[in-house]
Amino acid sequence: MMYESSNNNRVQFSSEDLSIIEKRFHELILKRNEPNKEFIEDEGKILPEISNDLQNESKWFPVPGMYGGFSYSLWERDGKPILTTSSWIRICGGSGQTHEITTEGCVLVEEGFV
Repeated sequence: MMYESSNNNRVQFSSEDLSIIEKRFHELILKRNEPNKEFIEDEGKILPEISNDLQNESKWFPVPGMYGGFSYSLWERDGKPILTTSSWIRICGGSGQTHEITTEGCVLVEEGFV
């Protein structure tokens, strides 16, 4: 589930807020990929950077050992940044999960698709 900004203008979120969201997103990627954690670390896989430039755009972060990955978008809700991400493992039915990540935390909002 993606949210659109109430206006088409980009909000300049603070680098501190974006850094918190990025850290939470990286933690989610590593948690969802526990079996592939060594691959990500050993191969020097660069995790996605979250910046103001990502607003209202959908990006894809593939994870080869996962046979899937993460679709993610940065939005504005009530003047605050929110990252929505959907992830799945292509070989496991029902593996889909959607999370909303804010400076307050990471919340699972949907699961069981794909």
